[in-house]
Amino acid sequence: MTFRSLLAPLGTFALLLGGCPLLESASCLNPDDGGGSTTPSPYQEVYDAGLTQYVGTRAVQPAQVDNAWLYAGVEVNRYSTDPAVGGPLCMRGDEFFVETREGDSDALVIYLQAGGVCTTEVCAATVSPALNLRLLTTGDLIGLGGILDKSDRRNPLADWDLVHVPYCDGSIFMGDVDRVLSDGDDRNGPRDMAYQRGLLNLTAALEAAKARFPNPSRVVVAGSSGGSYGSVAAIALARHYYPGTDLLAVVDSGAPVLTDRDPGFVDRILREVNARQYIPASCPGCIDDGHVTGVVHWALERDPRLTVAYMGHSRDFVIGEFFMGGTADQHQAAVLRETGELVDAWPGRAYRFITAGTEHTYLLDVDYAPAWLQEPVLYVFGPLIFTGPDVTSSDISRFILGGMRESGPNDAGATMNGYEWLDLLVNDPDHATNVVDF
Repeated sequence: MTFRSLLAPLGTFALLLGGCPLLESASCLNPDDGGGSTTPSPYQEVYDAGLTQYVGTRAVQPAQVDNAWLYAGVEVNRYSTDPAVGGPLCMRGDEFFVETREGDSDALVIYLQAGGVCTTEVCAATVSPALNLRLLTTGDLIGLGGILDKSDRRNPLADWDLVHVPYCDGSIFMGDVDRVLSDGDDRNGPRDMAYQRGLLNLTAALEAAKARFPNPSRVVVAGSSGGSYGSVAAIALARHYYPGTDLLAVVDSGAPVLTDRDPGFVDRILREVNARQYIPASCPGCIDDGHVTGVVHWALERDPRLTVAYMGHSRDFVIGEFFMGGTADQHQAAVLRETGELVDAWPGRAYRFITAGTEHTYLLDVDYAPAWLQEPVLYVFGPLIFTGPDVTSSDISRFILGGMRESGPNDAGATMNGYEWLDLLVNDPDHATNVVDF
């Protein structure tokens, strides 16, 4: 039985987030309706389960907002580093921040950074912000930037308003737990505090987005690697803040694909980071096969203004082999099957961009640097930002990154790169297409 046939009688998507904010009111009011509408959100059930518990609270308001004077239009929202405040925080106690940049367009892109995951089963993650928008605003000067680079005219999102969300919680932007979790460094003792406050961090980002960009004409939620899994929650949370806006989710090198080998993996990870409750009882079987494709089906069934676009390398080493412990062949089979099911079930609302190779991610366009150059750089500098007891310099040296200039054949057989594919999705959706090469 396919996920599509399983979900059809259910008729909705709640796993990833449904409904009414748990603010000071019990009513189901959409924020963009000025408080007058009682139309329930498509994601009501998961809102009721607690996804919106921090919306509008003091905990997710910045301690200060700085203007990055060297970078026009960029503001940095900074949050307290005192764990007792109970607000957004990076996993080992470093400062969490959210950056916003005003563009010439009235459309908005919200980008969730990559950065692994940290649980008792596997811990390899960025525990402080690895990149910032101030660096990536003119990223083509240093050979990266992709969709965050406003100076690259190939970038179809160059003129858009932008919210950049660093990933440093190790809980795919969904965690809500402070606990002891080893950092793999015996020199500082075995009991290391981990503040896995992904839900607080994500909510703070959406609060910053709404405050600066209250009425975008449309919204793109994009995420790479760990950020792509976080995009599943961000879809629903973004719909709370922007209930009447067309929403495109670009999930880069991650969701909905996880593992065929361990069907219970998703359930265990969500329980560890205190996020399992966001899979509602009305969505039985949605994660039972080790993937979250069922969640995406459910979202598309509930939310008619949602479009989902997957990007991934067919034999991605980081996801398929390092984190999921499978083989390249197993990962490729899962990628083709899971994304194919979505595209077949939702023509015109689900798309995929798959190129051959073992590289990881596209959206920051890092493949200006060839593999032979990336390997030694990752070996030496990777452990400074990507840490945990389950990752070594040798492992990180194999985390070769891809980019938007990679290409493959589209549905008509013509060669198309990532920028061209994304440009159709955002600027000419009637002619949007799929790219598949493996």
